[in-house]
Order: sequence, then C-alpha cells, then structure tokens
Amino acid sequence: MRLAILSGILLLGCIGLASSDDTSNIEFRKQIGPVYNPPVVYKGNLYFLASTGILYKGLSNLTSVKNIFQTKLNSVSGIILNDGVLYFGEGLHDDNKTNLYAYDVIENKVLFKTEVAGHIEKTPSIFKNLVIVGLGPGGISAFDSKTGKAVWAISEYEGKKIHVDSTPIVDDEKIYFGSIYENKSIFCHDANSGKYIWSVAMAKSPKADLVLSGEKLVSIATEADFSNKNRVVPSDFVVLDLKTGKILLSQPLRGYTVFPQIVEGGEAFVSLSTGDIILVNIETGKIKVVDQFPEPFLASTFKRNDDFCAASVVGRLVCYKNNVATKKDKLGDAVLGNITKKIDGKIYLPTRMAYRIL
Repeated sequence: MRLAILSGILLLGCIGLASSDDTSNIEFRKQIGPVYNPPVVYKGNLYFLASTGILYKGLSNLTSVKNIFQTKLNSVSGIILNDGVLYFGEGLHDDNKTNLYAYDVIENKVLFKTEVAGHIEKTPSIFKNLVIVGLGPGGISAFDSKTGKAVWAISEYEGKKIHVDSTPIVDDEKIYFGSIYENKSIFCHDANSGKYIWSVAMAKSPKADLVLSGEKLVSIATEADFSNKNRVVPSDFVVLDLKTGKILLSQPLRGYTVFPQIVEGGEAFVSLSTGDIILVNIETGKIKVVDQFPEPFLASTFKRNDDFCAASVVGRLVCYKNNVATKKDKLGDAVLGNITKKIDGKIYLPTRMAYRIL
C-alpha cells in the first residue's frame, strides 16, 4: 500500500508525559500526532504507537499518557500483544531497511530489535511461537517470538517479487496474505514452515487486509493509493474459497478502500473513497446502497453496539441499523485508518491527533 503521502502530515516530536482532563483538548492531542491503528490493553493500561514512532502507555481515556519507547523511523504499523510482549514495526513506503520490535511491557524493556529488508506498514500476526510479518518489498517472514531470529521467509513466486503491505491471516495452521504491485496475488502457505499451498492471481492489487468469513476469504483489490487525489478509482470486491483459493465472486466497485470492512450475516458493510456506503452480498455480489456523502471514507467500518458504523475523512460519524440511519454526527476529527471492536467498552477512532474515543 502506497503510504508515502503520510510522511507529509506527520507531527514530529516527543513528549515525556502529557495530561489532560478532556480528550478533545487539541493541544494535548497534537503532541501525540497521527495514529492509524487501534491500541491494545494490558492490565488496565493502554498501549499505542503514533506515526512518529513513539510507543505510548496511558489510561484508557487518554487523560494521562507516557512515552515509553521510540522506533528509529516513522511508523504506520499496528501493534499486537502476546504474553505481555508488544510486537510492531516501522517504516513508510520508500523505506527498505527497517526494524521489527518486541517490547516487554512487564519488564518495560525491548525484548529484541531485528533488522529487516523492507518496511512494516501493518500489524504483525502471532502463530504459536512465531511472529509473522508483511515486509512490503521484502515479502513476508516469520520470526521467533522470543529471539527475533528469522524462521522462514518468502520474497518471490515464479520469478516475481512478493510485496506484502497487509496483515497476514492465520487459520488452521495456514497463513493467508495478499501481494501487490508486480505480483498481484493472494497466497496460502503453511504457517509453521512457510511452504506454498496455493495462490490465485488477481486483476488488481489486494491492498486491503483480508477478512475471514467462514470458509471464505474476502478481499478488496485496487490500484489506488493515498497520493492520488482521484477518489473514483475502481476496486474489485473478491470472494475466494478458503481451501482452494478459487475465486467465487468478483464484483466491481466504483470507489476503493485499503482498510478491512465488516463482514457479517453474509454481507459486507463497506465505506468507500467515493463517499458511498454499501452492502455487498458475498454470495451473489448484489450491491445495496445504504447512503452517500460528498467526502471520502478511508477507514475500517465497525460495529457500535448493534449498529454498523463508518467515519469519514472530515469527521462524519454515521451508524445504521437495518439499513436505517441511527446516528449522523460531526466529530470534527479526520478519521483515517484501522478501527476494531470495543476495547474496554470504548471505540478508538484513529485521527491525525491521537484518538477520538466513542
């Protein structure tokens, strides 16, 4: 995923300790700067990585946060927590030599730092004692979760380079991931050994994280990137058979997204760069338009209680139940990035000034 444009909006700098009685405090949030992925919680403390590369620890309402570590380079990587250790990476689109980090939150120290060829723009995955990471132009690799030593690596297939800027999916001892640019494909490999199982060529680059739905994989493929101001760049909504990789459905969309969208009850709730909010049936490909807005939506869709929600780049929050709007609010914060389910009862929307909490 081309994210070089993000470097122009990074708010550089470091704060040792920042406090605020209100998470809407602009000056307080400016010090943290942009975030693009959700936080994690460990024993009552919130941990998150800002695009400046600063790893923060704080209270769940962000009324107090502390800088505990900083990566060498800027970062748009997500973080994953496993047995008290945070795993994350660094680097933007043009970075080809970066690091994978493991930070022990119990001992408050770096467990390891492993140099990699490529960059890490998405969240690593954990499988048994392995950390599996997309390395952009470096392909995909698995590392020992205790030592950081490489266990297996995949950098090309049939003479074409593999470029992985998405979070790998692990299911039933297998790893699924998308490759973009030169080798536009979705791959399935053995998660223990990295051994090839199947792959399927795609017409467009599968840039959004894959979504697992029963025995199906859902992908949104596009050639769009954030440096292109054209909002009406088409994408393909693709459904594959999990076991064989056979493409079951390919439905063209007039806009794009590079973030995972909710799939539930046989339908995907999708928000797009065109401002369209749609439902896509994963069996038939039938599209139902839920709503339309003038601005782009460039974030994951998410659930708030029983409602399906989306947030736009101008800070519009919209929620629906049975395709009827239940909320249309203006947050005042540009939302861009990956949104997950509630964390300790809260939803954290990534913005250019830390999180907006719902």
